[in-house]
Amino acid sequence: MTTVGLALEDSWTEASRHLRIVPRNIELLLFSTIQPIIFVLTFRYVFGGAVSTPEGIEYVDFLMPGIIVQSIAFGGFVTALGLADDLKKGLMDRFRSLPMTRSALLTGRTLGEQMRACGLDPEAVRGKPPYIDARRVKGYLELHIEQGPVLEHRAIPVGVVTSIRGNSRLRNARCLGAYNHGGATPQEMRQDAVVATADLIQALDAKWREVDAAGRDLVFTIGKLYTDAKVHSLSKVPGEVSFSVDVRSGDPDVLAELRAFLPRKAEEIGARRNVRFELGQFAVTDPTVLDASLRRDLHAGCEALGLPTIDIASGGGHDAQDFVTAGIPAAMIFIRNDHGSHVKEEAMRLEDFELGTRLLAWRLARD
Repeated sequence: MTTVGLALEDSWTEASRHLRIVPRNIELLLFSTIQPIIFVLTFRYVFGGAVSTPEGIEYVDFLMPGIIVQSIAFGGFVTALGLADDLKKGLMDRFRSLPMTRSALLTGRTLGEQMRACGLDPEAVRGKPPYIDARRVKGYLELHIEQGPVLEHRAIPVGVVTSIRGNSRLRNARCLGAYNHGGATPQEMRQDAVVATADLIQALDAKWREVDAAGRDLVFTIGKLYTDAKVHSLSKVPGEVSFSVDVRSGDPDVLAELRAFLPRKAEEIGARRNVRFELGQFAVTDPTVLDASLRRDLHAGCEALGLPTIDIASGGGHDAQDFVTAGIPAAMIFIRNDHGSHVKEEAMRLEDFELGTRLLAWRLARD
């Protein structure tokens, strides 16, 4: 689909969601429909006789264009105020991190606006203290399967999680070159988006090797990589590639380094390959370090129960990080799980689950 097509599709999706909530919002419904009618009746029958018009021209001929212009002006004024508020709060940057075209931002709506449309009060959530008082919670412990292969590879049943990796994501990146004949275009004259994107991925892989050799934490995933099925063909130089980048690390400095590295390397490759990268904005989640005291307790529990264990970082997000953000100490126990996660082949052994549960119960019994 073309850029214009994507923009129209995303804009219509956001606009149609908003249109569906208008009938449920009395204030918005009145403003959108009845107010213009009131203006027409008022200016036509109340003030109409007091306004002089050129001979041979009816007052109503001036009235209707004026009402239309007024309605557009009111809508533009309200929209301008909303956009200014969104820019101040950084909302536009958060929208840009989503997989949608930038023009669709103008029709987007915040969660607070959607809550109001459903008759709810977002200020009741935003303005009141949290439902759970962090001062009354001693800690949070979470038992979870490992979503990677480390414990299985090391033949260890349980792991004590040290941290939850943060991430920096490009959800909707593109490389734009030029479509051309695959047989008639010399290799050195091509603007090949696939080759340029492959160069960027290879550069990212080389960066990972450099970071890993220095003993620092980093993983990355190119989860989406595709050309346009409506345009590409076996014998055509690809002129556009869409892709995503998911960079994760427990070290915020590594994430910041990669956020600087990728745009710089994309510009360098773009100049060399005669293409243009549109990476978009990074969506950023900071790493979470779990509570050191609770982790020491879990290690002590493993020793008391005779359980082999290791320290292990979590690559996926978990509820524990939300508790840490809320000021509540948190720790996690990983259970060995074969064949990864979110797949039908996932295979946690029940005996390993029992060991993880025993460790969790041991720590809870201490309090």
